Amino acid sequence: MEEIKDSSVLRPYYDPETFNVNYPAVFRPDKGVIDHNGLNIASKLTIVNQSASGSLKSLNGKISGGSTLAELTTGLKSKFLDGIMSPNQGSGSKSLNDLEWNDMINLNVWRQLMEKLLKQLSSKYFQHLIRQPFEISKLLLQVGDFDHLIGDKKSSAYHDDNDSGYDNDELEEEDDEAEPNFFVNESQVTAIEKATKHEQGDLNENGTLIKPASLDMIDILNSIMDKEGIQGVWRANNTEFIYNFLSVSLDAWFTGLLSPLLQIPDPYFIDIIHSPDVAKSAGLILLASCMSRLVLLPLDLIRVRLIISSVQSDDPLLDNDRSLRKLIRRWSWRENISKLDKDLVFLNIMYSLVGTSFSKLTGALLYHQFNIDKFTNVVLYNTMKFVSKVCELFVRLPIENLLRRSQVKFLMTENPFQIKRDAMIIKPREYVSTYQTVFKQYGRIGELWRGWRLGLLSILCGYSLKILNKPEEVLEEEKF
Repeated sequence: MEEIKDSSVLRPYYDPETFNVNYPAVFRPDKGVIDHNGLNIASKLTIVNQSASGSLKSLNGKISGGSTLAELTTGLKSKFLDGIMSPNQGSGSKSLNDLEWNDMINLNVWRQLMEKLLKQLSSKYFQHLIRQPFEISKLLLQVGDFDHLIGDKKSSAYHDDNDSGYDNDELEEEDDEAEPNFFVNESQVTAIEKATKHEQGDLNENGTLIKPASLDMIDILNSIMDKEGIQGVWRANNTEFIYNFLSVSLDAWFTGLLSPLLQIPDPYFIDIIHSPDVAKSAGLILLASCMSRLVLLPLDLIRVRLIISSVQSDDPLLDNDRSLRKLIRRWSWRENISKLDKDLVFLNIMYSLVGTSFSKLTGALLYHQFNIDKFTNVVLYNTMKFVSKVCELFVRLPIENLLRRSQVKFLMTENPFQIKRDAMIIKPREYVSTYQTVFKQYGRIGELWRGWRLGLLSILCGYSLKILNKPEEVLEEEKF
């Protein structure tokens, strides 16, 4: 069968000059794609930006020949003149007038924006209210010394067990007029001295110490409720919320400030896995996190001060001011930066580096090293993130514990936020330095992981929700 080379034999009714059915653009073999005015589609492209028609004429005079160039310049000049004579039809004016300025004076746009912001803030604040009591109990467990309470309970239980065998009749038969024993041994003297010091210590605390039944977080919260009521459970609530808000805001501000200098995209707008230089992006994230934490160091000290101090102490001699506005005015970097311990600054930097490395860089590591992402491997990705968060918990907790103890030590020294022992609700754990705590008190090294049960439970709940939900919009999102 012979091949038919002429398409007109198959479609004798087709006339390329008239068969356009009023389309806005038609393809002509000899001219290309043209519009209904007969102009080539190339005339629609803004490839030359001239401010006067004289420049276009000079360009056409220098380069002559061919009808395509004439059509191109004619289309550009007509579009340029249309934009001058009719500003409403110009693309630039329309974008400026109809979009930007109208949005600025449009009350509906502002109303929708404010509603969205209020909804997000209320949601975050509600989540913060639920988490705050547990954060308070965890911090008190980290910095408090509850050995005297536990020791008293153990000793009382021991004496109760030994004394249970005695009969009341035998006690009645004892001689009331027995001569007292003036000769006591050394162990009895030591026990009497310890009891006396313990009673004097309780008196010196003015009754502000909480007395939990055990080291469980629920017992800590119950003891706070018994001592100071519902107000004590949500102490430093607003300060904590402001600190978290400013931490995220400063993080984003520092990354936006430094990313142009490093010639990399802002990690808050473009994920680090899409960065042209992952190493620079990772370094920027870590640097911004450390800078934010150091800038907010005074606010963090105020937060710890409000948590460990009593909310009912009105004694002016104790200086237990609980106003964030008044406390923050006391701080001056010029005068107080020299008072900061090197240990305190070092632990702040370490805490920031560990938390940011696990939380923000795990996704980039999984993608670039193991080719695992949250779009194609949802279950595996969430499982690896769960493992990463568990590792972060057990690495971060000791550093956080040491940081809180160093903050309490600093608060008890002479500084703008100084707090006296009588105003505290806990007996502070003795802290000298990181080296002293880790290497010379190795018998109590396990105390550095206090609060791990709550952290692990939170991670398990988050992992379960991500596995059970599996939102379709996340799975269908395009991966670049």
